[in-house]
Amino acid sequence: MENFIGYWNGVLLENAMQRTGFMYGYYLEDKNYDEGTRAIMEGIYEPSQEMVGEIAEPLTDDQEMARVNRIAEALGLECIGWVFTSLPLEDDLLLSPEEVLRIARLQNEHSTDAHFTKYVLSKFVSCAVRPDPANNGAPDLHPFMVSEQACAMLRDGILSSSSSERRCCLVREAGKDEMIPDFVVEGRSDKKIATDFFIVRVNDTAPKKHQRMFTHADFPRENRPTHPQRRDDLKKYFSKIPKSEASWSRFADFHLLLYIAKEIDVDTAVTIAECVRDRKDIPEGVTMIINELTQ
Repeated sequence: MENFIGYWNGVLLENAMQRTGFMYGYYLEDKNYDEGTRAIMEGIYEPSQEMVGEIAEPLTDDQEMARVNRIAEALGLECIGWVFTSLPLEDDLLLSPEEVLRIARLQNEHSTDAHFTKYVLSKFVSCAVRPDPANNGAPDLHPFMVSEQACAMLRDGILSSSSSERRCCLVREAGKDEMIPDFVVEGRSDKKIATDFFIVRVNDTAPKKHQRMFTHADFPRENRPTHPQRRDDLKKYFSKIPKSEASWSRFADFHLLLYIAKEIDVDTAVTIAECVRDRKDIPEGVTMIINELTQ
């Protein structure tokens, strides 16, 4: 997360460029809350993306996503949320209408009925990173989800936004032979609903003791136009790591594994990922392939 925020704050922000990424990790029971769930983030995949207005949007035809998900599965991880940057919002607004709709869409796309009740739910977390004017513009992280009501309204096509309305989501007018229920806001029916009504706050913490899956986070990130990955990065990466370190640990870098899947082949990356997951030695044949590339 520090690397992601640092790249945006140090390289992109001065040109008003934004950044987004998908967070990969796993879920644990959180005993501090009744039936609580804790989302543990281990890595961020930065997809190919472009600026659409004032926000960064992943390309819809990202060919790498399938590889990323396969490597994550071999590691025992899954996509638990996304992180995005933006300029500060006005009037202490927590989420803009457009952000509420995007979060609701992503929660719907990552919903599951795996719960024993078969009730469809989502544990997909969204993290907004914005400059904090109260802290000299230093980046600040805000994790959110949106309510199931927002997700259902978007799913049923009755919730939208407008460029002229900066604080509220809009309920569309009913069409012919169609009935849309009234939404009561502060005691009266209203077609405008402030985004605050849909927000679910999520606590973010850093554990005192964290058994990290990845022992390294030094390999260059993927899809950064100002810092493209190169084959020589492999040699530079391994030259900094002691050869006495356990073989699985030398490869325990999320972005290294994604690069190997792209530049060598997915099966090799999966084999390495499973070794990282199980903390066991990398097969000799695999290390020979990597050694040939780093000579």
